[in-house]
Formats: sequence, structure tokens, C-alpha cells
Amino acid sequence: MPNNKWGGCMDIYDKYKNGRDMAWKALLESGVGRLPVNLKAVADAYNIEIYSYDTAVKNGLISEENAKGSGFSRFYNGKKQIFVDGSNAKSFVRYEMAIQLGHCIMGHYLTGKPCERKSKEKKSMSATDYEAYIFARDLLMPATVLYGLKVHSAEEIEELCNVPHKFAVKRAKRMEELYKRDKFNSSETERLVFDRFIEFIYKYAN
Repeated sequence: MPNNKWGGCMDIYDKYKNGRDMAWKALLESGVGRLPVNLKAVADAYNIEIYSYDTAVKNGLISEENAKGSGFSRFYNGKKQIFVDGSNAKSFVRYEMAIQLGHCIMGHYLTGKPCERKSKEKKSMSATDYEAYIFARDLLMPATVLYGLKVHSAEEIEELCNVPHKFAVKRAKRMEELYKRDKFNSSETERLVFDRFIEFIYKYAN
């Protein structure tokens, strides 16, 4: 695959694989084994603090001026901290939290200030934003688990994973491609994720 506009040593597919693989690793290291994914368990596994803007402002962690946009993360006093706009719908808050967890867990530079993304289209993203977006997608909607549940529709994904509808639609489209190619559990790490969720998958199917 040719190099992309980011110009780094990794091309788009490298970033894609890294975001996906780190999401699998996060699921395993946090002990999560059911949907919707418990993001607090993921944050706790990596010693990351998560605050809503209201709580953070009330406790003097950030100023009201910084409480804008959908969310941001920072490294402060030896701790990684995530701040999100809790006034949004819960599914959108969860997605933003997952994106910020991706930035923190993958060691991206944390700006420490709000940065509203104008688009979640690959061509408009920075390399790190794209990587964190893939991480969030695969953390919240792991393909191997959806495969085990025999889930196909966006509506099922939205309900099971507690994600915004537009992201569930994109995931459902990607899942259909994977179903056609029978492209599941080809990685040992992905198989471990499947095994971690096997009890949940069995209960759901029965």
C-alpha cells in the first residue's frame, strides 16, 4: 500500500492494525468479557482517570474555558486524565471516552486542551486521531464478539454495544465484508478475545 499524506513510517494499514491490536490487548488486560464494554474497567487497568466536564470544573481540575468540545486528555502530575462532555447522549460520551482511552493507551501526545474534530473521515484525520478512532471502534464493537453473537444489523450493534447509531451503521457494513470473507479469529490475540467473551456469547445465544 502506498504511503499516505501523513508521511510517517507507518501507512494507513499500519495505523489500522495498531489501533485494532491495541483494542484487543486492552480488552484482555482489563478483564472485560461482556457487552457493552465497561470503559471504567479499561481505564482502571491502565491507571487512567476519567471526569465529566462538570465534575472537573467543580473540583478545580480544569477551567470552564477548557470545558468545551467533546473531550480531551492530558498527562498531569504523573497521571493520565480524560475529560468528556457528559451532557451529550451516553452513547456519544462512551465513544469519546473510548477515543481518548486510545490516545492515552497508545502513548500519543496528549494536548491537554480541547480539540474538536471536524470530521471522523479517514482523509480528514491526523494519523493519531485515525489510530484512536480504530481503537475505539474495536474496543466498543469487537468483530470477533459480534461474529460469535451472529450479529448483522446496525440496530443490534447499537443496542448491544451502546454506541451512536452512525458508528453502528459503519460497523455493520464492515462486518458484512468480514462475514463474506470469513475473516475472523485469524490472529491468536483475537482468538483470546473471543475466548474471554465466550460465556457472554453463549448466554446471549441461549
